[in-house]
Amino acid sequence: MKYYYLTAILIISMCLAFTGEASAQRRRNPVPADSPQVQTQRSAASGKVSLAITSKSSATTSNPSEVMHALSVQFTNNGTSQVQFTSNCLYLLDSAGRKYLPTRKVFAETLFLQPGESKTIDRIYFMTAPDTRVESLTLFRGTVILGTTRF
Repeated sequence: MKYYYLTAILIISMCLAFTGEASAQRRRNPVPADSPQVQTQRSAASGKVSLAITSKSSATTSNPSEVMHALSVQFTNNGTSQVQFTSNCLYLLDSAGRKYLPTRKVFAETLFLQPGESKTIDRIYFMTAPDTRVESLTLFRGTVILGTTRF
């Protein structure tokens, strides 16, 4: 009877090992931004949600190597179906290609946008280095980019 348990544990361990190796392989070899797969996903969702930064402010923090950016963003659904996302589905992109995710993920606000509907999220915070030149704000879901705007 105990051999059945050992066999089951061995099979589960192997499955977890293969799954972990596959995800580690994906992290080591990310899909290039100019690959046909990414371009297809971008073009399918491009312009589905338009973003407009209604207010932005920057302030120094107690850590001299960080600057906090506070944003208010208006989202408009330009598509023909409902869109759901949270404020955690945003990132800032700097001139060097680095991405910065929101810093306060605990209290993420969820939006459900009907076609043609607009809503605003206030108090979205990002931390960057003081010399960072932010270029754009992007809304994504998974690997699909739903919308982007210049910073």
